[in-house]
Amino acid sequence: MAPEKTAATRPARPQNAYELMRSLTQDLDRTFNEFFAHRRWPFTGLMAPGTPGGAWTPPIETEERDGKLYVRTELPGLSKDDVKVEVTEDMLTIEGEHRQQSEKKEGGYYRSERSYGYFTRSVALPEGAKGDTASATFKDGVLEIGIELPARKAPEARRVTIGDA
Repeated sequence: MAPEKTAATRPARPQNAYELMRSLTQDLDRTFNEFFAHRRWPFTGLMAPGTPGGAWTPPIETEERDGKLYVRTELPGLSKDDVKVEVTEDMLTIEGEHRQQSEKKEGGYYRSERSYGYFTRSVALPEGAKGDTASATFKDGVLEIGIELPARKAPEARRVTIGDA
């Protein structure tokens, strides 16, 4: 028969369903964070706020216009120095760090909040995209990247003769 654990060695038992769910969520977050800590993973932005995987996922918009692929993302509160853009032959990656701080002094109280979050977004490039032509601009919190695409030829059509049955 196994010896019974004493209260000092036994983990604290959650008092109610809310604490149980919170404890389970924290355990899952910790497990995922430890496993994916230094890997680029497509689901990183889905991790809980405040975790190393990323608390913030900026929206991305893509558009093909005039023989170029344009990728835009809104990065409010960031500067171009906070962002890194990399292009490989088949992938465009945008990464950076979002930092936010606020302080409030009112009625004898001082409140200070800080949040930090690493983000990464990747966009698969179409076959033949010319990564060496990539250029980027950053204005009013909007990053826009343009990459030349190969010329597309119109699909050839041929007329089909309709025969008698």
